[in-house]
Amino acid sequence: MKSISQENQLVLKKMLLTPEEEREDIIFCEPEEELNESNYSFKIVSGDNHTVLKGYDRQVFHAIINPDGTYRWVWPYGLVDPSFLIFYNALSFKARLIKTAIRVLFYTGILERYVAKTVTVYMSKPPNYKKWLLTNTEQFSLFTGTVGPNRKILLEEKGKSGAVMISKIAFGPNAIKLIGNECKALNFLQDMESYTLTVPKVLRYDTGFLTVSALVFNSDDAQYYTSKHSAFLRELYSWNNEKRKVSKIPMYNRIMRNVEEISTTNSELIGLKTDLLSAWEAIKIEDKKVAVGFGHGDFTPWNCAVGHRLEVLDWEMSSDEFPLLYDLFHFIIQSAIMVDHLSSDNIFLKLEKIRSTEHVQRLLKEFNLNWKEQFDAYIMNVAGYYASVYADQSTLHPQAYWAIDFWRKSLHAIQLHTVNQTYRQTFIKRLFSELENKPYALMKNQGLALDDINEHSDIDLFIHPKEAKGILHWIQSQGGVIKLRISKKSYMTVVQLYFEDGSFLSIDFIHALKCRSWEYLTIDAVIQNANKNEEGVMIPQTHHDLEYIAVFYFINNAAIPEKYNAYLNQLYEGQQKSILHFLNHRLQLNLSRVEELFIGDYRAYAKIIWKEVKERKENKGISRVINQFQYLIDTVRNSKSQKGFIMTFSGVDGAGKSTVINHTRTMLEKKFRKQVIVLRHRPSLFPILSAWIHGKKAAEEKAASTLPRQGKNSSKLSSLLRFMYYLADYLIGQFYVYAKYTAKGYIVLYDRYYFDFIEDPKRTNLQLPRAFTRFFYRFIYKPEVNIFLHADVASILKRKQELAPEDIEHLTGAYKNLFKQFDEKYREQYIAIENEDLDKTLASIQKMVVTAA
Repeated sequence: MKSISQENQLVLKKMLLTPEEEREDIIFCEPEEELNESNYSFKIVSGDNHTVLKGYDRQVFHAIINPDGTYRWVWPYGLVDPSFLIFYNALSFKARLIKTAIRVLFYTGILERYVAKTVTVYMSKPPNYKKWLLTNTEQFSLFTGTVGPNRKILLEEKGKSGAVMISKIAFGPNAIKLIGNECKALNFLQDMESYTLTVPKVLRYDTGFLTVSALVFNSDDAQYYTSKHSAFLRELYSWNNEKRKVSKIPMYNRIMRNVEEISTTNSELIGLKTDLLSAWEAIKIEDKKVAVGFGHGDFTPWNCAVGHRLEVLDWEMSSDEFPLLYDLFHFIIQSAIMVDHLSSDNIFLKLEKIRSTEHVQRLLKEFNLNWKEQFDAYIMNVAGYYASVYADQSTLHPQAYWAIDFWRKSLHAIQLHTVNQTYRQTFIKRLFSELENKPYALMKNQGLALDDINEHSDIDLFIHPKEAKGILHWIQSQGGVIKLRISKKSYMTVVQLYFEDGSFLSIDFIHALKCRSWEYLTIDAVIQNANKNEEGVMIPQTHHDLEYIAVFYFINNAAIPEKYNAYLNQLYEGQQKSILHFLNHRLQLNLSRVEELFIGDYRAYAKIIWKEVKERKENKGISRVINQFQYLIDTVRNSKSQKGFIMTFSGVDGAGKSTVINHTRTMLEKKFRKQVIVLRHRPSLFPILSAWIHGKKAAEEKAASTLPRQGKNSSKLSSLLRFMYYLADYLIGQFYVYAKYTAKGYIVLYDRYYFDFIEDPKRTNLQLPRAFTRFFYRFIYKPEVNIFLHADVASILKRKQELAPEDIEHLTGAYKNLFKQFDEKYREQYIAIENEDLDKTLASIQKMVVTAA
């Protein structure tokens, strides 16, 4: 039989020995080993031994084992119900299945007989746990706690009335202090007589020991952050809050002193320590004030339940020095990491969604809170605290590494945020610092400093795949990025970064130059001859750069942009002649001056270059076959990675819809480098009805000159036929739009959509019941982003006087209600935006674009 591990011995000693009996002369042995000759206080025997020892009481325990072999839950033989499951947080579907399976195995006897570890204990004195129990019961169970300096044993017992009580017993070196802090917090909260909160009642307290009443608690109901959670935080903050400079908050200074003293060989913790200290220095430079007050400190779904009031457990981490919103951030992030295993990008998106809710907006407004500043304060606190905790542990659990990854990205964002630049600008500098001493060349730069790179320009890097792989790994660890898209082809990798401050950057890591299946340039000579500029950036020879620019545009049948001509005009005459000679030789051109590249017939140049390209050895024989095969693979891969989507704009006439659509189109094309198509109202695969009579052009001119909602149709039959025609256009046309646009990566902007048929059928000359037209929406494609723009009546009438005030109010209310219902019913976004400030409107739309992209 196997002996009991040292870790499990420690747990059993804590259960069975009183503190003054912390002796080392306890024998863990096989049943047949000289038990009768022992004079020890008790013996622990592994297995199903039934030997009766004179002067000893026998107790059998069962234990569920962790993957590392340590005890998780321990309970005595004869336990009626699997009450130890009170310690199990079944927040996910998988966890609920496991919980159900354990119940079934327990009641059938299989759990104790075949799954659980059985431990027989012989005792000459009453065990220590007898002193923990308030009642003389054998119906109890224990959770042995999480290994670490804060470790506690948790004990649950049932009283005669059936009431459940929970005791915490200090095990780790810091646990005594934490238990004392929880007792103090619970007594404080009881005195406050909260109207939003229920907390356990303190039944007994002694140094390192606390017993509280268990709440009528169901953690399954508490996995989502709701308005009740925000109401609780509002009440908490109303008791105690103030603004303090970060450098003057004692908690932060204590945490950072502990971080400075961290000594570890764990590379992730070393990186976390470095990031924390760098972020701390950056924060102290600005030393802004943040709001602090009383907080729970470990506010998570598994410590809460939602009833008539919010029920909250485990107040041991509570303090009056937490930054406000700490508990909100912790609730979302801990669940996302520990339960949902979300990536950092998705966690940031989840936080943004919570931020936009009405109850959180009210919380921010009521206490004048800056979301970003409070979030930075939270990250510094939680990452600094747990960095010290983890540094004292020999091994870290996987969830710790997931949390460290998120903290490090957030800390990088803090450092970016404290510099007076966009995230994009600072990221570019960090990128080229990371590229130092690596072979690459920055193309199409025109001699610009990094700070002067146009915000709408992408970055083209000639770099070999091996080097690019390391840089891609580095990019994925950076903070300030709320979404990262990576698209790989055989000859290049495109990385698109959407930053938290709204800036955007696209980077092309180019390994070879191809157009479809034809290879037209190699990068080796360019990289080998590149030189460092004053900023340490590897810049290609000008003739290599211009060769790339010329071939790239000509081979794609396009003219070279004028900005490159302005760059060349700055060069000396001798440099221009040298470049001209190189291009004529390389591209088989016959130019007399460089300017001819820009004013000449680029189509003629394209024919010459294509002829030269097809004669290259890279495009003949087996190389040609390989290139064609790679192009086929790239095409398939690109069809999957290209992500177009549809965005609709609705609003009463005068809400500013056309202006917003135009600005959105410009933003998508210039900033995010997307292809955009604007459609009006429907797919328009079928022409407007009057086109069958007046012709398409005349019908469109007549429709454009006619005010909306002026139709005189009152026939139900006519309305039905007209609607079925439009419906057919949607049903068939939605496949056409997908094939022609969204499948190819286009962003489709609809100026109005099917929603008009539901809430404003008069606009399209229909007289049909709302329920009838709404029924058919289930068959219509659901666009990823749907925006209803609205404004107050006075603002709308200033812009247009096409609707009566009462019509504006009625339609606005109807659309807002419809979008609210659809947002709750469908997974797509249905958002109503008050369009009073164009910049704010576009900022909101940009966030939705990033989510959908």
